[in-house]
Amino acid sequence: MIKAEILDHKLKLNIKVIPSDSVKHFKIKFYFDETWHGFTKTAVFSNEELNVKTAVILEEGNPLYLGDNTCYIPFEVMKGGLLNVSVSGIREDRVITTIPSEPIIVKKSGDTSADEPDSYTPEQYEQLVSIYNETKAIAESVREDADNGLLKGEKGDKGDKGDQGEQGIQGVQGIQGVRGPRGEKGDKGERGEPFTYDDFTDAQLSALRGPKGDEGDRGPRGLQGEKGEKGEQGVQGIQGNIGPKGEKGDSYILTERDKLEIADTVRNECFSDIETALDNIIVIQNQILGGENI
Repeated sequence: MIKAEILDHKLKLNIKVIPSDSVKHFKIKFYFDETWHGFTKTAVFSNEELNVKTAVILEEGNPLYLGDNTCYIPFEVMKGGLLNVSVSGIREDRVITTIPSEPIIVKKSGDTSADEPDSYTPEQYEQLVSIYNETKAIAESVREDADNGLLKGEKGDKGDKGDQGEQGIQGVQGIQGVRGPRGEKGDKGERGEPFTYDDFTDAQLSALRGPKGDEGDRGPRGLQGEKGEKGEQGVQGIQGNIGPKGEKGDSYILTERDKLEIADTVRNECFSDIETALDNIIVIQNQILGGENI
């Protein structure tokens, strides 16, 4: 079996040479990466030397499709020359294709008497019709079995609880219903605890607070408080400027008492000076006479 590994747009084959004139013999299996998930895939086979190009839709119901992304290589491209393989995919409005692989050499076989097969490879349109008819037949068979109760089996065990799904989009608000009848008066509730200041919220306190009132009259002067402790001595201040010169005062007239005090002071100072002078004279005389006293 030929293996074709497909990674994104690149297709790589595991074989380089095959013999010619094979009919529904060579199978090719395609291995797709996650890029191709959800696409309807079609294998394209071309042989430029023979000027032939044909395709196989990889879907159930196609006679050339063998399941599991495997199909026969059409015999029209197996008569010699170089065989190119590529794949295309369609999903809604998206199309994806591969770069053609390195060609496979279709080498002429020794048997030249091989006859053409009775049937040719159907065109893509015919393959689609075949797939449609096969799918329709399967659907009708399932519907018939369902109507006949053949698909109803025994009740199975309860499955595990599935994961919670994502929250759906909020629906449109419905029309308001009719107001119901008034209910009966309920029993009187128990006496609640007293409401305290802490039970108020900030918004409630703000709502209860009124506007600022006018300023009230000044109250009487309060009693003088006790004398505080003596504070620490402050920093010496800057010396002030010299004041203006004062006016000349009146002459002082000495009294008799002043005169007596001045005379005593002069006399005492004179006597002190005379005693000091005599002491000095005696010292000098002693030095001259060799220290003898007079």
